[in-house]
Amino acid sequence: MRRYFSVSFALLVLALAPQPLGAQATQDWRIQSRASQAPAPGASIAVQPAGSDDRSQAAADAAIKSLQAQGYVIDDDSDLVLRVHVDKATPPQQDRPDFGIAAQGGTGRQTRVELEAQLKSNNRSDDRAPRLGVQFFLFKRGQAPMWSANVSAPHGARDSALQIAEMAELAMRNFGLETDKLVTP
Repeated sequence: MRRYFSVSFALLVLALAPQPLGAQATQDWRIQSRASQAPAPGASIAVQPAGSDDRSQAAADAAIKSLQAQGYVIDDDSDLVLRVHVDKATPPQQDRPDFGIAAQGGTGRQTRVELEAQLKSNNRSDDRAPRLGVQFFLFKRGQAPMWSANVSAPHGARDSALQIAEMAELAMRNFGLETDKLVTP
């Protein structure tokens, strides 16, 4: 009986021990956003999914719905563009370089294309803990991004389109703001 209590106590201690950040982070969503300039309230914005797949369209549709609810006007001809990317991403890392600082780098000013490529290269698939990434870039045509966001979440059993839409809504709740936080969905 004494041995049973010792084993039970040991299992309880192990169960209550805090998990390392990496283990906990695989269950949470992470949003990271950077802003150099906030969009004007009620501004006209074109929303462009970067891909033609259903996942990219789901993220774009959720962003449109959220932006309209916040009073922004959606107009495909606007000079202000919100580009939406959906892909697999690596687990969040504390030492990841700032992906959205609007274009000031050690090698000089980065173009929007270079900045998007840098973010995508930081979000390649990791077989150990595949995560879903949804990225947003807000820019004036021909200029560097004024706001960017990355939301990453573990692939789950839920419908992928629903999860992507929820991730887009999370990003849009932080539209124009800077943040870096873990969120439990």
